[in-house]
Amino acid sequence: MNIILDGQIITLPDDVAQDDQLIRRALAPFYPAVTNAQIKREEKDGETQITVIKRAEPLG
Repeated sequence: MNIILDGQIITLPDDVAQDDQLIRRALAPFYPAVTNAQIKREEKDGETQITVIKRAEPLG
């Protein structure tokens, strides 16, 4: 299943993509900000599209 993060398409196994926490664990080593990100699912052309939206983090 494809995940969209920062305009990039990342492919994850379907069993991982079904659970938000598993998505976070799979992506966190490469994209640390994903641990606090919003995960949005929507149907598009008969397929589920998963978008990861990073939240602004405080500086400092």
